[in-house]
Amino acid sequence: MQIDKKAMISDLASKHGIMLTEKDPVFSILAIHDIIINQYQNIIFQTLDGLQVNLDEIAERQQQATRLAGERLAIQTLNALKVEHGGIQQRFEDMLVKERQSYLIALDDKVQLLQKWGWVNLGAAMLSVASLLVTVVVLAG
Repeated sequence: MQIDKKAMISDLASKHGIMLTEKDPVFSILAIHDIIINQYQNIIFQTLDGLQVNLDEIAERQQQATRLAGERLAIQTLNALKVEHGGIQQRFEDMLVKERQSYLIALDDKVQLLQKWGWVNLGAAMLSVASLLVTVVVLAG
């Protein structure tokens, strides 16, 4: 972010009666301040990018683990019923297929909700960063 020295000099002179030149040391301090803020901003953005990647990976792993656990449970239940009740096997298999489909739909809904909340959290973090930057700029100004 470039500092408009002429505008600042004019503003300080007209509003506060403070006279500065373009070579005044205060502009060096503001330039250093700008460099530091940019470095911290880059660090914050890198951290937020890493957090988003982590959230996506966690959601994917959770979805896979839950799906596998549900499938294992359905297979175990089906195998147990085959041994005990061969006559009702087909009806139960149909019921399990329908149940699995509804379970997967509900699971996908929950994953989408989790992802939405991840974006909400990311947005809140971005607002916090913006607020921090505004506070730093106001305090520096």
